[in-house]
Amino acid sequence: MRILYIINAVNYGGAEKQLHERAAALARRDHSVGVISMMPFVHFEDSLRAAGVQTFTLGLKGRSTLAHAVLAYTRVLREFKPDVVHSHLFWSSMFARVLRVVRPIVRGPRAVLVCSSHSRAESSRTRYLAYRLTNRLGDAWTSVSREGIAVHEAAGAVPAGFARWTPNGIDLSRYAPDATAREAVRAELDVGKRFMWLALGSFHTDTKDYATMLRAVAQQPGSSVLLIGGEGALLEERRALAASLGLVNRVRFLGLRSDVERLFQAADAYVLSSQTEGMPNVLLQAAASGLPIVTTNVGEASAIVQDGRGGFVVEPRNPERLAEAMTRVEQMDDLTRRQFGDAARTHVAQHFDFARVVDRWEALYRELLAAKG
Repeated sequence: MRILYIINAVNYGGAEKQLHERAAALARRDHSVGVISMMPFVHFEDSLRAAGVQTFTLGLKGRSTLAHAVLAYTRVLREFKPDVVHSHLFWSSMFARVLRVVRPIVRGPRAVLVCSSHSRAESSRTRYLAYRLTNRLGDAWTSVSREGIAVHEAAGAVPAGFARWTPNGIDLSRYAPDATAREAVRAELDVGKRFMWLALGSFHTDTKDYATMLRAVAQQPGSSVLLIGGEGALLEERRALAASLGLVNRVRFLGLRSDVERLFQAADAYVLSSQTEGMPNVLLQAAASGLPIVTTNVGEASAIVQDGRGGFVVEPRNPERLAEAMTRVEQMDDLTRRQFGDAARTHVAQHFDFARVVDRWEALYRELLAAKG
């Protein structure tokens, strides 16, 4: 198949990482794969090309460049001649749907358009309406979150039964626990023998709700340390909050990191305090690394972390409950904590193995193409 992906921008987000991994995997399976970033690439372009994936940018930088982006997109369609166009996130989906009217996908009635959401909700009635008005222009709509599907259906954004659940996947071989690596990374991070919590995610919005996480740590007894990786506009505000809570010696902000696999090796447990999520890739990574997890009950979190088996699931925006769950993990003996981590890794291996997820995408594409005749 000739598969062309389009996304708003290729940066460090979870949706972008999944797209990168899937595009590379499909190229290894001898499909012709291309990735369009509507805005200039920030990340992954070199590694996509190294994997045999063609990359394109539409050069979108605002309304003044929209006409140029439209022309660039139609040129890519004409040259690439896709069987499947697959858009990710709201703006790229609207772009691809509307331009399907202006200029049908080049290979005509045989080609299909798949649109994917990566969040629980689009957070806007206008966006729900836009989805509803353009649904007939897409052949399939998918979401990584079953909760997200229910929200979109309830809002009338997609017809009941039209949406498909397609989970994220994880390559377990990249996150296998390694005792030697663990000791080396812990030495680099200078955490000593302290219990180490890890959290990763953007500070660009308050979605990750680091304020709740910091308040939970402040309520915990003991001397555990929390390492947070990520950057964004709210970072300095959260640093100030940590200082005001007396957490200068217990919380460290790592900034943006490119070695997250190594950070998972060093950690004793993982914590997520998000207010909303689709399907958190970080939980798949943490589980694959054999870490017990404490997470809020958002999106597919409870499907990844089975409460009481691979970790604990608590309600969002509740620092008291989050602190209690974190303390339970810290107070486990080594054997029990290892059993929780092993259960988490086994579960994601059975249900979210990356190769099986790619199989599902291939099957969907073939199904839609077959339906086109």
